[in-house]
Amino acid sequence: MNALAALLAVVIAIVAVCTSATTAASAGMNIQDVDYTSDAVTYFNKFRTAAKLPVMRGNEALTTACRMHARDMAMFKFLSDRGSDGSTAGTRATAAGYKWFKTGITMGMGYANVDAYLKTMNKDNNRWIVDKDIIDIGAVWARYMPNGQTYYDVCYGAPAAK
Repeated sequence: MNALAALLAVVIAIVAVCTSATTAASAGMNIQDVDYTSDAVTYFNKFRTAAKLPVMRGNEALTTACRMHARDMAMFKFLSDRGSDGSTAGTRATAAGYKWFKTGITMGMGYANVDAYLKTMNKDNNRWIVDKDIIDIGAVWARYMPNGQTYYDVCYGAPAAK
């Protein structure tokens, strides 16, 4: 009987591991993300034009870095510039293929929409908007579906000299 109990325990443990792996994989598929880089570029360039700074432009690598971070925050329900794996804005940008000499990030959660989030930022409370070196950005929000919190991310970069 002890051998049968041991075998049953092993089978239950295997089922538990397989179930948790399936749940984690399924959870990852339940994250919705939306690129709102063009909205952020338009909004921030109003401040930059007034300050006579170079305009910002969307950057696909920074958008990818933002997507990774926004999805991570939505999946694990946290708000931090550090990823759940310890990554930073710079390490995520590098992983996405962006060559930089300066990076930054702003993030938020719980806003009704992109406009509401962007309108919380201005040149006085977001130093990246008027940093003369920053010209590349990516912006993505992510939400755990169907009704999780929305996490907004904007990634900023100054490209490395060629």
